[in-house]
Amino acid sequence: MASYIKDCSAVFAGVNPDCFICWNPYCCRFGVAYDMALSMGIKTRAIEWGYLPGTFLLDKKGTLAASSLFNTNPLANYNAEDINTFKATGGVIFERLKAESLSRIKQDKAKIPIDILAAKEGLINVLVLGIDEIDSGAYPPDCAERSGLLPFHNSSYQQAHDISEIDKSYRVIFKPHPSHNKFSVNTRVKTNLTIVNGNPDDLIDWADVVFCSGSKMEFSVIMRNKPLINYGAGLLYGKNCAYELNSLVLTKEVINKALTNADDNTHMINFLSFLGYLQAEYLYGFVNNNNGVVEDILKDK
Repeated sequence: MASYIKDCSAVFAGVNPDCFICWNPYCCRFGVAYDMALSMGIKTRAIEWGYLPGTFLLDKKGTLAASSLFNTNPLANYNAEDINTFKATGGVIFERLKAESLSRIKQDKAKIPIDILAAKEGLINVLVLGIDEIDSGAYPPDCAERSGLLPFHNSSYQQAHDISEIDKSYRVIFKPHPSHNKFSVNTRVKTNLTIVNGNPDDLIDWADVVFCSGSKMEFSVIMRNKPLINYGAGLLYGKNCAYELNSLVLTKEVINKALTNADDNTHMINFLSFLGYLQAEYLYGFVNNNNGVVEDILKDK
């Protein structure tokens, strides 16, 4: 750590940059430089893959739980006419994306155990899509940014395990994030909890309800017409696009509500509007970029 700090100090002192653009400040090595730039009063932007294909983001605050979109609804700043425009654009994006997988990493077909694959009356298929354990583990458990991503647990696997303990009628599959995956082997943990790797779309199709936070797989869940639950956090949290769980004691109640599809229509309308907003106001394209990247940064848009 000391060597990183020394190197960063030397670079920033020598270059004296107007702006420092950092790839994923949650990554420890990059995060040191990002935090130092902030402390030195250097304008910063976090850059990451965008939430839509062929895009990237440049957020003035950070990524995931540290981003300007986290736990806020940017549409609240727009009038009804603007939101209708976003919704129309979002509808076009939605139809285009339905034919694609949003997963950047090609994965083999998910091998769901036969006894779990078979439908059984009274049993509920619950999928927990894990976030990147590096992203969720780069900070101590009591760090504010860590608790933003995982407010109730230290890992997404713990989330899945605790959900399986709530009700034995839940058949829970935990799908690890393919990056930095320490659960690479499919494992039957217990009767109603199984670790399954593979294509997330296969698992979403199997599920009755899906928990996902801090991943654009949240989008895939809605695209595949399955009820999405944000487990206390997530990209769509705070935007009324998903069922939201903000207390562990309400887990079963929120699952039951999601299974009724009670708020699906409202969630879809808001989701389409959010898609349109992302394309028009937040994300940058790799091709034919008309957003004025440098100009936006320097004028602190």
